[in-house]
Amino acid sequence: MRLIGLLVIALLAGPVAADQPTDAFSRTVAGLRNGSAAATAHDRARLGAAVRLLEASGAHPMDGDDDLVKSWRARVGVAPAPAYRDRALGPAYRHIVLARAATMHFEQTFLAGQRARIAVVPIRRAAARLQVEDDDGHRVCAAAATGGCDWVPVWTTRFRVDVVNTGTRDAEYIVVIQ
Repeated sequence: MRLIGLLVIALLAGPVAADQPTDAFSRTVAGLRNGSAAATAHDRARLGAAVRLLEASGAHPMDGDDDLVKSWRARVGVAPAPAYRDRALGPAYRHIVLARAATMHFEQTFLAGQRARIAVVPIRRAAARLQVEDDDGHRVCAAAATGGCDWVPVWTTRFRVDVVNTGTRDAEYIVVIQ
């Protein structure tokens, strides 16, 4: 059944280019990068490809955030793909705007023994720092926005995620979580 779902998504998403990401997290990050760039440049083809990448990844906005796929789809007229979720939590994204030197904090649960990943996609070359701490306050990962964090939790628990605007002006980011 799972294989059939993957095949349906692959057929609906169209042909896969040699350089197109193959896992859900990478497709989510690539889709948001492409979509953000296309949204500012009004590039309909690139925005449509971003919508298809995000839908194929199963990514969705975190509670309370705007659904970028829905608004981008309306802008370019791309039909929605059928719903499919790979994992219980699945990839998610959050759109944030931070003032200069401001920090945005949220908590996210990650499952023991399963790869956890977070990436910050800056919009318009904004600088950022990402830091993740476990529930005991120990740093799990710290990275520049372009590097992202990737680890395997030893136990299932909530992690503190901080995104810091290290630039000299207000900035906009999309945080991708899996």
